[in-house]
Amino acid sequence: MKPKVIICEEAAEVMEPRMMAAFIPGVEHLIQIGDHQQLRPFVKNSLQFSMETKVGKHYQLDRSLFERRVTGEPGMKPLAVIQLNEQQRMPPEISALIRTNVYKDLQDGSRVMNRPMVVGLRQRLFWWDHDHEEGIGLNAAEGMSYTNSVEVEMATALVRHLVRQGVYEGKDIAILTPYAGQLLKLQAALDEHFEIVLSERDEERLAAQGFDKKNKVRESETQTQTFLPSGKMQMSEGIRLATVDGFQGEQAKIIIISLVRSNKKSKVGFLKLKNRINVLLSRVQHGMYLIGNTATFPAVDMWKDVYRQISARNAAGPSIPLCCPRHPKTSIYCTSPEDFASLSPEGGCTLACVDRLPCQGTCWLCRSYDEEICITVEHKTCEICQPSIWGLGDIERMLAFVEGQLRQSADVADGDTAKQHFLGKNLDGKDQTRATDKTAAPDRYESCYKLLALCQQTQERMMAHDSLTAAMNGLSLDRSSQPQAQTDAQKLSVIPAELELLGARLIDHKVQEAILRDKFRLSVMMGDEAKSGTTADIELERSVVSLLRTGTVLLEDCSKAKLPRLAFIALILYARVALMVLLYRQSQDLLNDGTVSSVRPSETGASGENEVTGRLERIFKLFVTAKGLCDESSEEDADLRRCVQEVLKFRKQHVNKLTLKEVVEGIGEAPVVFVSRSG
Repeated sequence: MKPKVIICEEAAEVMEPRMMAAFIPGVEHLIQIGDHQQLRPFVKNSLQFSMETKVGKHYQLDRSLFERRVTGEPGMKPLAVIQLNEQQRMPPEISALIRTNVYKDLQDGSRVMNRPMVVGLRQRLFWWDHDHEEGIGLNAAEGMSYTNSVEVEMATALVRHLVRQGVYEGKDIAILTPYAGQLLKLQAALDEHFEIVLSERDEERLAAQGFDKKNKVRESETQTQTFLPSGKMQMSEGIRLATVDGFQGEQAKIIIISLVRSNKKSKVGFLKLKNRINVLLSRVQHGMYLIGNTATFPAVDMWKDVYRQISARNAAGPSIPLCCPRHPKTSIYCTSPEDFASLSPEGGCTLACVDRLPCQGTCWLCRSYDEEICITVEHKTCEICQPSIWGLGDIERMLAFVEGQLRQSADVADGDTAKQHFLGKNLDGKDQTRATDKTAAPDRYESCYKLLALCQQTQERMMAHDSLTAAMNGLSLDRSSQPQAQTDAQKLSVIPAELELLGARLIDHKVQEAILRDKFRLSVMMGDEAKSGTTADIELERSVVSLLRTGTVLLEDCSKAKLPRLAFIALILYARVALMVLLYRQSQDLLNDGTVSSVRPSETGASGENEVTGRLERIFKLFVTAKGLCDESSEEDADLRRCVQEVLKFRKQHVNKLTLKEVVEGIGEAPVVFVSRSG
């Protein structure tokens, strides 16, 4: 074989000695095709001998013949090249990121001008910002690898959200990261929900660096959202997961990038090289989502410009905006991975999807799928079909949806709207309460009342069951004559029945607390309309007294039943209400006299502030007590521990520096009673 012409594709990735080895006698013409501004040739000892290091610059082992002849060097002018200046892959707002830094003459082709928007997200380009510090991953043959657990959780939540839209296959989504340690953490987390595909290049490099199945990240080390249901989603093809270097030459409709590095020294590691940044940002067809600490990366000039462009589009921040396909005007912002499960539980939003089921009932749960899906929904999501078959877990899930609706509408309400919501009436332009039409305003808490009715039905059913069991036991005078199997069955049935009865009472209490929390939010928006002595203030005080009295009885019953988990939840609910009451009174004093005294008028005086401070400390001690009741080893109790941790963060602040709104929002959702039960 004596070729005269050699054609080399991806020539910029071929080491010069290997290229020279192809120049056998008789070769007259060499055609190299590649891009020296993307990845350089792979060198095994890259940490020591790549051109990114001082030693590597001397040896230049990863500098290709292609790059050397295109860029030139002392004593040798650059060769003339033919460059393609029209790209047909990236939407214009994404291609602009590399146009200003790498390809100055790059033009957008006609096919990219009308790329479809990413379903389920408000923007096709977004940088989710966080300040969670990086960690050190597994030992590799060449050193350490970096990881970032919060980015693993966020990437997993985002992928699940995209898949729930029902329009993307596995091949349409790719997750990229620069580090092998992060790649393994992502693989462990995503593998619980999807089939994952790694490139051959990544598998080979992982093996060469000492990563294999034996030191694969344990599931316990990679905790994703507690609210995510288990079980893999069925897809025809696996989702692609790759390092930046392993994705060279590939593309995908949606790219999710975990940048990993997050430190105060602004060290970005592998991603300081313009070639690698170029590859990372140029793989996408429809939408790209970066996950990383924006304060770390601007130390590199190209990253600084990328962040400038993204910020100019209002596409960077701590809350990523979602878009419900059925309710596109609904604002959904996810600040944490957990928010996806509460604000967009099925890929849609928390509003009712209003599709009619065959029974002519309304589907409660907003899905992102086509309308045909709703007709197959089980009747337990229908508002009129046999609500008695609902389990307590179903009621809790519906409560989370209803709370999301209440929170969203309260957040955007002005003073008049808040008063209208609070009092359940309409207001005219003179701010006087009166009905504006013959149709009464819909009750804001109608859905909550339906859930309370379902809880009441469950309690009545369980009390009837207990009464029947007691009556049957009374008929049997000689207990020794009962079959042993029947006796054992009765013993086993006592705790579940009591658990369900107390659980129903707790969830009933959670619904009441949700209503009270909403009224607290509205009272903040109402301003003077909610100050001491007004109708709103009196109604709130009445609700608080009733809820605290009920909570005390419920806590005693849970303690007597020796059910620590339920006692924990009852104590959390009681303490949360007490904390909100104290801060509500603080806000009322601010409205009444323009100063924050932190006490009611009856509590003023030399010891007034000390009394309130002491009361606040007693409330925090309730949370500390609750923490002692929580099972630290239980995965199902993760939401309970998180609730306590969030509340105790406020303990470090003085009462005068706390505001009602930040505490109401900061303590988050009520702890879940039945995590895995469906009824």
